[in-house]
Amino acid sequence: MGDLGPDPGDPVILARAYAERRVLITRDKDFGKLIVHERRPHAGLIRVRELTVAESLVACVEALALYADDLAAGAIVVRDRRGLRLRRPGERA
Repeated sequence: MGDLGPDPGDPVILARAYAERRVLITRDKDFGKLIVHERRPHAGLIRVRELTVAESLVACVEALALYADDLAAGAIVVRDRRGLRLRRPGERA
């Protein structure tokens, strides 16, 4: 989605990912807020925290392999030093 030009803002990025049925991978917690609190539609979210770039890559591949169906259904996966956490649509935090 690098063709968006200057940063269009998180709501636009989230909407574009949803329109294209793409899982959004980010370090930014604001996307989770848009999804959980504002109930914005999305096609899955992987948020990485506290990891190096190399560790983040491995974590994303792992999350996609383990939770592809959940992500396609709109789950949120958070990966940090403690491990992977899955939040399915409709689950409370």
